[in-house]
Amino acid sequence: EQLKLLSQEVNEDISYPLLSSFLASRAAPWYRGLEYRTVLLALLGDEIDLTSEVRDWISNGYVINATTQEDMDRKVLIPTLSPLSLRCFVNKAASSTPDEKLTKDLLRGMLNLEPNFYFSSYELFHAHFEALRRLSLKASGRKTIRVDRMYNLDLIASHEVPNLDVLPTIELVDKRVVCLNSHFPTDDKHLLDKNGTEINPNESIIIPLENNPAFDIVILEKSNKGRNVLIHVENRYSKAGASTTTSEAHIMNKLKLFVDIYKPFVKGEKQGTVIGDLKLKWGDLLFVYAG
Repeated sequence: EQLKLLSQEVNEDISYPLLSSFLASRAAPWYRGLEYRTVLLALLGDEIDLTSEVRDWISNGYVINATTQEDMDRKVLIPTLSPLSLRCFVNKAASSTPDEKLTKDLLRGMLNLEPNFYFSSYELFHAHFEALRRLSLKASGRKTIRVDRMYNLDLIASHEVPNLDVLPTIELVDKRVVCLNSHFPTDDKHLLDKNGTEINPNESIIIPLENNPAFDIVILEKSNKGRNVLIHVENRYSKAGASTTTSEAHIMNKLKLFVDIYKPFVKGEKQGTVIGDLKLKWGDLLFVYAG
């Protein structure tokens, strides 16, 4: 009944974001002690020591890990937070640092998406993940990272791709998710968001408004050698309970489209445009297939 009244008050249908906000408003006292440091460790996704403090996080419900015997024996775990605890953290008014404020903004953007993903909402979710990944690494003290390590590919692909060292090392900077008002790459001199405001591509995770057959998300990075690097992410979403198998032929077709799209820019035929002026080489263009 209270949720219905809230729905009428804010003039919104009952939805997952509204429900989670309602529950968080009731549960806020339980999560008053949840600090940014705990959230940051969970976002980094690394193993941490099972200290008495971490055990307190579990006892208080901040971290929802059920410690297994293996965890107890190894005395480590990877902290996991629930959507409710994240919502309570996001709703806290005070932020002690700019990193904490931006983390809350990005988490809020993710939590406000409906959980029954479809293509556009999944792209938005992944774009927020990309921004959070960079912010979390930077907030932990990192200044640069090699691209494969951004996605932990060095842990699973080093035996298949022996020359990972040739991949660029990029600088970690704060980024926000921006929806472009056009296709990408564009022949325009400036990039504008859906409201017509010029955006800084170096500070943005870009979702083109118009569908691109080769990729869904674009991220401009600066390498530690001063070169511009464009990372392109193609999302492949599977509904709950389903699985998606991607063939090598499908990926090769995406790569062919990718090459055809960028050929004029790499050849220098698009000087005077925002992308052409980046003076990109093939080694500066990276393609990530995410599912």
